[in-house]
Amino acid sequence: MAAKKEHVDVVLPTTGEGVEYEVISREVTENAHRNWSDIKSDPYDEIVEQRKKTSYGNPEEVFETYETVRYRRYHPAPDPVAPVAVEEVKAPIDNKVKVKPKTVEVES
Repeated sequence: MAAKKEHVDVVLPTTGEGVEYEVISREVTENAHRNWSDIKSDPYDEIVEQRKKTSYGNPEEVFETYETVRYRRYHPAPDPVAPVAVEEVKAPIDNKVKVKPKTVEVES
């Protein structure tokens, strides 16, 4: 049986000591795997994010850096299905059908 694939989640940077992140724009392409029909892949969304990174590490100078980041967010994959063995059951066929005659009472 095939093992279940696990994809690593993206860890986005957070604002902390001396560094500040600001998202300028974010573009989400849902079901981006459909754009590449010749490549077999698990279903995913593609995210393109532009952000500004401001570094305050040196108190005399403040550095601003603009970066473009592209990453994938995979859809949860269903559990793999185990193959089921099909067994044929041979039951005796009874061709004889018994029908009870219906009695009708006539009132006079």
